[in-house]
Amino acid sequence: FDQVSVTTKRPINNLLICTKSWAAKDALASVTNCLSPGSQVVLLCNGMGIAESLIPLIKRNRMLAIGSTTAGCRIDEQGILHVSNEGSTCMGWFKKKQAQPTWTAIWTHGVSKFSWEDDVLPSLLEKTAINAVINPLTAIHKISNGELLSKTMEELRIRVTSEVQSLLNAAGEHNIASRLPSRVEQICRLTSTNQSSMRVDLERGRKTEIDSIVTWFLNSKTSLTKPPHTPTLSMLRDKIKKAEPKSR
Repeated sequence: FDQVSVTTKRPINNLLICTKSWAAKDALASVTNCLSPGSQVVLLCNGMGIAESLIPLIKRNRMLAIGSTTAGCRIDEQGILHVSNEGSTCMGWFKKKQAQPTWTAIWTHGVSKFSWEDDVLPSLLEKTAINAVINPLTAIHKISNGELLSKTMEELRIRVTSEVQSLLNAAGEHNIASRLPSRVEQICRLTSTNQSSMRVDLERGRKTEIDSIVTWFLNSKTSLTKPPHTPTLSMLRDKIKKAEPKSR
């Protein structure tokens, strides 16, 4: 895949976008003029609703793949990077259901537990649901992922998980909803010493990915006849938005 800058002049045949979710559209727009007619673009960002914003920039004959990873890492006080969870990584075409591209052979050999999926959206939805529980709670309470499993946080974690489950069930995603509590606990254990990206962003005065994670979920209930009651999740979203820098 091509490593490029906004000043690049050479054609881009394969492009990997792994920015913050809110920066993905601008990142792609900055190099769109360099895409070749048959370019393949891979979006590897947190959250949902991002790919839809890129479609206007992906012209005919160009392909958009989306992916998700549960791999985790952290930087210690000495600045050393530690892999805390190799996790799994999956990819698939966003809309056009075509054959698996040949370049995925590189990912299969180089990335732990990599898979190409004909329908990758459920995997992305599950990760977003997990993040909707873990990220805002750890950011607001300034705790590590593992501390969400403490007795002090248990009731709040269960309440937020239940609200995300209600949104999933309302959307007919019953399988993802049923395993959400165990998946949240599993990720908290595997990345127990990690600080969530949302916590880090808030503490460093940066814009978070709250909109592609929690706001996306909350907006999904607006068209429902009987929308689920999500007061805690809504409160967390509002607190994160209020704590974000006003302009960035």
